[in-house]
Amino acid sequence: MAAKKKEPAKEGMPAPPPAKAPEAKAKKEGGKAQSKRGFIPGKLKIVALPLIVAIISYVVITKVVSPKLEGAKVELEKKKKVEMKEEQPGEKPKADMIGQIYAIADIIVNPAGSNGERFVKVSIGLEMDDPKLGQELTKRDVQLRDILIGIFTSKTVEEVTNPAKRENLREEIRGKINSLLVSGKIKNVYFTDLVIQ
Repeated sequence: MAAKKKEPAKEGMPAPPPAKAPEAKAKKEGGKAQSKRGFIPGKLKIVALPLIVAIISYVVITKVVSPKLEGAKVELEKKKKVEMKEEQPGEKPKADMIGQIYAIADIIVNPAGSNGERFVKVSIGLEMDDPKLGQELTKRDVQLRDILIGIFTSKTVEEVTNPAKRENLREEIRGKINSLLVSGKIKNVYFTDLVIQ
């Protein structure tokens, strides 16, 4: 048998591909087998894993966390508006709120009918209807003390200690002090200290 001679390729016809060696074919198939083992090739895993984590994080933040934060922000703004509305200047204070207090401490007198054997020590807080009234009360401190001394020396020990008569005493103090004031009025009178000996 004579070996066939290779004929030169005719013009215009492509040359047949060279025959592949069996080793090369085995290497190629082995390479395919290795790549089919994992879903993502080795070097690509290093890039793909952080990318997947970043995408999941983005979705969680934009779809879950962000709407909750927006809702909380809206609630906080509503609360601030309500608080600002409550603190509007020019609004009159509510009836149950206590205004500023002017204190007069340690008025010591002998009550009526005690013959100097007993004394009353009183400290009072005057609730003002206007904070500016404090300046006038400070200027009139001596007059206020004189009014209080006159009231308490005219009362007996029983009139001062009896809770039922104490409301009348408050009204008398408030009325006499208000008749003296120009820039405002006293709303309430509070006994902060009352000692009878």
